[in-house]
Amino acid sequence: QQAWIVMAGIGLVVTLWHFWLIPTARLPRPASGVALPLGFSLFTRRACMPLYVSVFVYGLLLSTYLTFAVDLVLSTGGMAFPMDRLFWVLLGLAGLPAMLTGAAVLRLGVRGLLAISMPACGLSYALLALAPGNQLVVITSAILFGAASIAPGNGFLVWGISLFRERPSIGSGTVFVVLSIAIIIGPILFGIIATQIGSQGFFLVMAVLSVAIVPLFPRAIFSTGHAGDQALLDNPTADF
Repeated sequence: QQAWIVMAGIGLVVTLWHFWLIPTARLPRPASGVALPLGFSLFTRRACMPLYVSVFVYGLLLSTYLTFAVDLVLSTGGMAFPMDRLFWVLLGLAGLPAMLTGAAVLRLGVRGLLAISMPACGLSYALLALAPGNQLVVITSAILFGAASIAPGNGFLVWGISLFRERPSIGSGTVFVVLSIAIIIGPILFGIIATQIGSQGFFLVMAVLSVAIVPLFPRAIFSTGHAGDQALLDNPTADF
């Protein structure tokens, strides 16, 4: 409870800081710039569907692991109190390199970043599913998930903004909406499906899903040569 109170205080301070920092004047739009008209068809383009599916799976991966991983480990004897606290500490510390994700996008492209980080998340799932009672395996899974789970979100944001280039806030907002829905549904699906195939079975399913969606990732958005980014600029409805 004390930790939650501290985090709430930090959140309040940051909110007030941004309230003071962000200018109140509206940003002028160039006279030649025409806002991308909003409509249902804008969100149902063929090029958007792979993004929605990929982000949805990512949300399931996040919510399921962060909600049920420790329960699975404790129920199989992989860790016991207070060693289970180490799980979260290692997971959090491993996530610090995510601050370099921007450089990874420039070097690897969005597809390269996602094709590495999403299967890495799946591998952390597979480790827990196959050996939840092995403490070394559990620690490895926590470190791997911490290091890999934040990076895809940044890749998806770049992907979404690329699909809504003239209204980038719409692109990022769409990603967050799909992600939020998936995070809500993830624990519900776990509760329904895990009763049929078990917690370890559900974790294996998630591991497979993280790899199965790799073909959906954009082939040329923010590639190292930027050729694909230019192609998307020329044809924003193209199926990348």
